[in-house]
Amino acid sequence: MSIRRFRPWRPSSGGISPRLVLIAPFLLLVLGIAGWVGYIVAMPEIDVMEQIRADAAKIIALHGATLALALLLGLLTANALYAVARARNIAECKRAEKMLREVNQQLEQRVMERTAELTRTVALLEQETQVRRRSEERLTLALRAARAGAWEWNATTNQAIWSDDNFQVLGLAPGSVEACHENWLRCLHPDDRAEADRQVARAMAQGRELNIEFRVAWPDGSVRWLNDIGQMRYDSAGQPIGMYGIQLDITERKQVEAALRASEERYRLLIEHQTDLVAKVDPENRFLFVSPSYCQVFGKTEADLLGNTFMPLVHEEDRESTAQAIADLVRPPHRTYIEQRALTAVGWRWFGWADSAVLNEQGQVVAIVGVGRDITERKEAERALLEIKTLLEREMKTRREQEAQLAQARKLEAIGQLTGGIAHDFNNLLTVIKGNLEILREQGDDRSDSDRTLLIEDALSAARQGAELTAGLLAFSRQQPLRLQRVRVNRIVQSLERLLDRVLGPAILLRVETDPALPDVMTDPGQLQAALLNLMLNAQDAMAEGGILDVRTTTIDIRSGTASPVTDLVPGRYVVVTVADSGIGMDADTLARACEPFFTTKPFGKGTGLGLSTVYGLATQSQGGIAIESQPNQGTTVRLFLPALEPASTRTVGEAPSSPPSLRLLAPAEDAETILVVEDEARVRRLACRYLRDLGHPVLEAADVEEAIAILETEPDIRMVFSDIVMPGDLNGYDLANWIAAHRPAVKCLLTTGRHEWARAASADHSPPLPVLAKPYSKKQLARQIRQRFDGGFH
Repeated sequence: MSIRRFRPWRPSSGGISPRLVLIAPFLLLVLGIAGWVGYIVAMPEIDVMEQIRADAAKIIALHGATLALALLLGLLTANALYAVARARNIAECKRAEKMLREVNQQLEQRVMERTAELTRTVALLEQETQVRRRSEERLTLALRAARAGAWEWNATTNQAIWSDDNFQVLGLAPGSVEACHENWLRCLHPDDRAEADRQVARAMAQGRELNIEFRVAWPDGSVRWLNDIGQMRYDSAGQPIGMYGIQLDITERKQVEAALRASEERYRLLIEHQTDLVAKVDPENRFLFVSPSYCQVFGKTEADLLGNTFMPLVHEEDRESTAQAIADLVRPPHRTYIEQRALTAVGWRWFGWADSAVLNEQGQVVAIVGVGRDITERKEAERALLEIKTLLEREMKTRREQEAQLAQARKLEAIGQLTGGIAHDFNNLLTVIKGNLEILREQGDDRSDSDRTLLIEDALSAARQGAELTAGLLAFSRQQPLRLQRVRVNRIVQSLERLLDRVLGPAILLRVETDPALPDVMTDPGQLQAALLNLMLNAQDAMAEGGILDVRTTTIDIRSGTASPVTDLVPGRYVVVTVADSGIGMDADTLARACEPFFTTKPFGKGTGLGLSTVYGLATQSQGGIAIESQPNQGTTVRLFLPALEPASTRTVGEAPSSPPSLRLLAPAEDAETILVVEDEARVRRLACRYLRDLGHPVLEAADVEEAIAILETEPDIRMVFSDIVMPGDLNGYDLANWIAAHRPAVKCLLTTGRHEWARAASADHSPPLPVLAKPYSKKQLARQIRQRFDGGFH
């Protein structure tokens, strides 16, 4: 038995209308669910026709019942199936509605999300649009600033797109012509069209970048240079179909290049025709460039030199200094000058090189450019000049020695002249002293007191004159110590005016003019008076036939950096005493020697040559100076400069004291101090001891420093040491003073000497300065110095 299934059938009206198909004697009708109908055909394994005939009656009999039953069953089944299907449809509709609601919710959520996403996308697109617009604006601005235009060309359609700037660089108004290849060619200079067209065609054929330069003729007749740069555009098959790019206006660059070429040509001609050598080397001293003159001088070709170092051409003795000079180019100002010997085609020659460093953007030396010149002749001239200079110096030294010898001879001559006069004066003084002392010794008490007093006074007067003569000698040599005091110069000038009125005579007119506001000076009043008197008497001698003598006192301010009337005067305020005469004057030679010691123009026996020398010594020791102006037959003017002092209320020299000093100040105290006298000259030592004993002081004696130290170590009562400076042996008065300061600081010290340069040294080497009593001294002077020491006047 076989079973067959047929395509299902659905009722069109929603009901069930089963259909029976009879294709076999036995048919079992099966009704499926939801309108499906199937049937089963039972095929017995018997002869069909025989079975049909056998069962015909049964079939016919049963046919009605079967049909009725089938109809009934089909109706029942159809109704049941319909009810089930309807219920299922309702459930499915509910599920569908639920699913639809869920889907609607999902769709609404997705729509909302998509809407937000679209909103963000729109905002991003707007931003990108703005950025693109700004970028396009900047690009347009950049192209316009660079005088460039953008273009695009489709070779297939021969259509092109030109920017407004592209029209302008071609000399056209935007949109005035159609943008195409032919119109572009028409804008080009006639001489450049063919070549430009070939370059474009070659770039299209080879598919490579386009980069050409050409000229364009603008409608106004001007010619501009353009640089066309283009990139290929390809189709899907990779074949070039066109180009796009920019056109740059390079007219100014071309003009600069032309000017540079012209400049290079000028400099090339200059270098080729100049005699100076020009070379360029790298930091390793290898040649990068050499001028024709360089090659000619060294007998080399350019090929021989380029790439090689120049150092083998330099003399071995000059290589180290040359290398150091080149190494210094790394430091500012990156320039140097070198003088070196080099081996040329004609032998060794001297060259001077001015080198400059070429720097890169990082400040590193990338090359060195040098300009050299042959300085052999100059070097030879310098060597000859040096030899001449050496010879001149030798001759000048010889001349100075000869002048010194001549000056010494003059001094000796002057000393010879002076010693005669000084010996004469001293012999006269010694005659008076010796004669009076001999008379006193021989006659003893036979002479009256008045005669003895007269003899003694004459001897003392002669001694004082000898001391004054010695002081004059020391003053011109600036070894006589000044007794510096505050001095009113006007008072001294006025006192001399009264004296000169009686001395000058009627043939000479004396005119004195003093500054009433003249400040005081610090000097020795006695020596100042003697110096001024000397100047006035010299002026009188110069006016033998009469004339005018002017004496003036003024002040002058000498400032730093200005010309000073006297050499070596420090800036400051000075009192100036001017003594001018209308006498015979002096010539240049006499004026040059006017202040020399022992020099005099007076006849033999009329002068010692100490006048102006004494004035000069006073001025220099007072920190001042003198200036002398004179011409023959036009008189002489001498100006004495002395440093001015600040105003003071104390009495100055030149004013009379209100009362004489009390002599009681010179007397020793009741408890007389013990004094040690140290003097190698026995007669002077006895005199000093006699003076001190007369003053009431106990006295101890020593002949040298060693003996004095021994006494000081054993005698504790010594209160003062009075010592000569110049002593025999290794120790002198300075050494004794230093020993006392170290071992007996309570002991006072007073020094004395006849060599006054030692007195100045003692004052300069000790702080506070040591007091020095100048020889010869009187008992009164010694008493005053001792009392000042004990009363605290000096330490």
